[in-house]
This record gives sequence, C-alpha cells and structure tokens, in this order.
Amino acid sequence: MTTVAENTAPENVQLFHIPTCGTCRKAISALAAAGQQPTLVDLRQSPPDAALLAGLVADSGLPPRRWFNTSGQSYKAGGWAAKAGALDAAGVVAALAGDPMLIKRPVVVHESGAQRVVLVGFDAAAWSAAGLLPAVRA
Repeated sequence: MTTVAENTAPENVQLFHIPTCGTCRKAISALAAAGQQPTLVDLRQSPPDAALLAGLVADSGLPPRRWFNTSGQSYKAGGWAAKAGALDAAGVVAALAGDPMLIKRPVVVHESGAQRVVLVGFDAAAWSAAGLLPAVRA
C-alpha cells in the first residue's frame, strides 16, 4: 500500500508523476527552482491504492472525473470518455486505482502542519497560491 510520506518536517511535498511525462518534468523543474525538494512517487512503480486515492480525490476538492487524464492513451483506448459519465466517485477511484495511467498528473500533495493541499495537473498560479512556487505575476 502506498501512503503519503510521514510529515516529520514542518512542510512535506510529495509529487506523484510519470518520469516520461513532459508536464511532470516541467513541474519538478519548477519546484526545484523554487527550492522545493518533493518526494517523487512514480505512478507506474508505486501506484496509489484505492484508499489513498479516495482521500486525495476528496482533499483536492475537484469533481472526481477531473482526475482522469483525458489526453492519455489509456483513457482513449479504454473508452473512458463514454464510461466516465456513468461513474460515481467510488467508480472513478476504482478505475484510477486499476490503471494509474488514467490519473491526470502530476499530483502534488503539500502538507504543512495539519493542513494538506492536493493539486492535480500543473498550474503555476494554483501551485503559487498553495505556497509551492513564488507568486505568479500577471
């Protein structure tokens, strides 16, 4: 079972990614430039189980279907565009746990004290608002 790393420091950043994903590499570079050293979790090598995914989905505040990587090969080949609309949150979590390539990425988990922020996809403004990156200038 994959679990979020123990929060032994004041801040803990964990990034779920695929090493060959360009968006993930861009996010990792942005975090490094900001002085962040996230714990990297390869979704193919250490996929999160359904219990962890359910918690992350809930903490993200996003509708569960927004967790699908709609541009990915697994999504297209698996016919998920047609299937996803009929799934409830538990069904989405089960699908994502069954094939981690369906997960939109990167997923960053930022823990600071008792607060946990979960962000899906790389959005510099959202990551800045969460304190992961310097403020984005308009």
